[in-house]
Amino acid sequence: MKEKRFLCILSMLFLFIFLIVCFSGCTAARHTVQKVSVNMIDTSVDDLVERLLDSKNYGEIRNGLPGALLVVTGVTEMSPNNYKLLTRTCMLYTAYGLFVEDENPDYAVELYDIAIEYGLRALKLDKQFRKKFEQELDYAECSKHLGKEYADALAWTSTAYGLKVLLTLANAAVAMDVPKISGLALKAIELDEAYFYGISHIIMGIVNSILPEFARLTGGVENSRKEFDAADRVSGNRFMMAKYFRAKYYCPLAKDQVMFNKSLREAIETDPAILPGGYILNELARVKSKFLLDQAVIYFPQ
Repeated sequence: MKEKRFLCILSMLFLFIFLIVCFSGCTAARHTVQKVSVNMIDTSVDDLVERLLDSKNYGEIRNGLPGALLVVTGVTEMSPNNYKLLTRTCMLYTAYGLFVEDENPDYAVELYDIAIEYGLRALKLDKQFRKKFEQELDYAECSKHLGKEYADALAWTSTAYGLKVLLTLANAAVAMDVPKISGLALKAIELDEAYFYGISHIIMGIVNSILPEFARLTGGVENSRKEFDAADRVSGNRFMMAKYFRAKYYCPLAKDQVMFNKSLREAIETDPAILPGGYILNELARVKSKFLLDQAVIYFPQ
């Protein structure tokens, strides 16, 4: 209920600000009001994200995320060059995609596409990245000069790309996005491997599981295992999404049904509260792990 009340208050605040902006007669005054208003609500968006991530009510958050996205998207479009808002919007669309992808993969792909758009907009606020991007250079080259302040945009954009590719692997054209994923994720790891409980290590674990091994440098079973191990290390073994994705992508490749069952059981049985500030994601990992465990025969035919 607290999250619902907070979202309701934030929505009304956004509507109030929107009306002020729309009906301010003077253009200069309107721009000033808009700037002040967005700066004021910027902190509220951070509060919203924190409350969503640490909520104990899975059903309420799952149902409330579309409303949160509406609010955050509207605020972001009022300030289209606000790096923090662009990145938070990318993050929330990616999170919502994770919630719905098992039952509605096509809709999840649409959500991931929107997330990628916002993530790239955040990254293109850097002039060098934008210039290289417009020259159609590979993403590793585009991002190689970026500093630690871009770690979150790199991590969430690559995560959205990775999750989209996993749902569209049958499309050869989409599979060409794999180098984009690794180009962004590896830079995120270089800048801050512990960001968001090692999420970029998880993405690289997935990428390596779907790529053939190349000169022991990338792709293959061992490289996938190392990335998932790194994700467990930096999160203190508390981020259960790493267990879920290890089971789904590494274990079938390694033909390791024992690890498959162990990882999913750990995600299902661990108290989600073990991850400070990330209760809802561990709860999501629990739900997704139960669903995956029921499909074990698909991954390990008898």
